Order: sequence, then C-alpha cells, then structure tokens
Amino acid sequence: MTNPKIAQFVRGLPSLRQLLWNREKIIADYMEALQNTIIKHDEIEIINCNTIDINPFEKKIDAGPSIDAVEACTVAIYIADILCYQKPNDQVDLPRLSEIISVFHEGFSIAYINITVSKYHAPLTIPIGYTGWFPISKTVFSKMANGQLEDRRIIRPETTLENINAAYLFNFSVVAKCKTINLPANAPQPKIGKLLMENYNLQLQSTPFKHRINNICAITASDDGIKQCRDRFQMTSTGVVNDGSGEKIWIKTF
Repeated sequence: MTNPKIAQFVRGLPSLRQLLWNREKIIADYMEALQNTIIKHDEIEIINCNTIDINPFEKKIDAGPSIDAVEACTVAIYIADILCYQKPNDQVDLPRLSEIISVFHEGFSIAYINITVSKYHAPLTIPIGYTGWFPISKTVFSKMANGQLEDRRIIRPETTLENINAAYLFNFSVVAKCKTINLPANAPQPKIGKLLMENYNLQLQSTPFKHRINNICAITASDDGIKQCRDRFQMTSTGVVNDGSGEKIWIKTF
C-alpha cells in the first residue's frame, strides 16, 4: 500500500507529459501559488527520492493518476529548479536531469509544501528546494581535479563500486522566498537550507558508497552556486570547464 504522505506528494504534481505539453502555464501557476503562499516551517516536508517505490504506483481512486518514482522526482526537482533560478542559463536541463535520476535517484531529496489551490479546488505540491548528488568514476574526478574537463556531459552516475572515489554535487537549491523566512521565537526548527544541508550530509554518510567516497566535486554556473561551493562546502576551484562556458570546477578532498 502506498504511504499516504508519498501519495499526497505525488497527487499534487503534474505528470511529466503534462509538464512537457503545457510547461509555461504550469510554471506560471507554480510561481503564482508560491507568491501567494505563506510558508510555515512546521508545514515543510523533506522527502528522499529513495523512499519512493521505484515501481509505478497502483492507480487508486483517491490517489490520482499513477506516476512512478523517477517521473515524480524528475518533475518535482525540475519545478523546484525553475522556482530557484530565474535565468534560463542557470536552470537544469530536463533530459539530463531525467537521465541522472533514472540511474541514481537515491541521491536526491526534495523540500516541499502541500497546499490547496482554491481556483482549481485541488491539492498542489510546491517543491521549494532540493539537493542532489551521485557517485562518479575516478577518471572523471581526476579530470576535474586537474582542471582538464572539456565536456560536462561525461559526468554521469557511476554504479560500479570499484570505479568510485568521489561524489558529484549536482545541486543544492532553495527558493529565494524561503531564504528570508524568519522563525517565530518559540520555534527551534532550523531554516529550510539547514534542514536540507543536514539531510544532504546524512545521505552522503549513509550511502553504501561512503567508504569509497573520498572527494566531492561540483560545477557552478550561477553566483549562488559559487557561494555554496566556496562557503558552505569549503571547496577549492581548479579552473573552468574547457568548453567556452566559463563554468567553474570545484573540488574538496578528505
């Protein structure tokens, strides 16, 4: 039986087909809903993508259309990314995101809230942040460490234990509205960024690959990404991707 929390999460998302067919309208609706919503910290949920059954959900009358875990995670993360980054060049590439999640969805987590949209009389899951990482091969990490990466498309999830020695930090994002929320004096909960960071660290420590991950690395396109790598993760830049994009490469060795 589907977990009620997961069913609610899935029920409030558009399908991937709907997103592809009506992207502009769906994104506009999400932006409007986020703008008109007062986000309360005790209503924020964090879901790890590995807790969603990878098999398609059974279609139930009270659970809405069936949707599998890969699709649900892809849609939620894509929407979160659009809400986090206004510039198209900073936004995630949907086909690449879908490919990565289909191989290693375990490394992704989503912060979200559930609301009811009055004009639709329907529940809506609003993704307000996400984290993502996946294990990469020794060869790819070596290229990044030496500043010799020429094509970021070679950075793909590696599932063979013998070839792994690094985690690639795909993203760490929180929508701007959530970054400025002030907690009530009697509320000890940390801000959403800290919640996600704690969850991020827990995931990295609990992964079956933890004894083989001795390095972390990332590529940044946005100013926020640079700040995250430099300040939050204390990573060092080894140069830029040699493809003319100017995107910075970051690494940290333990």
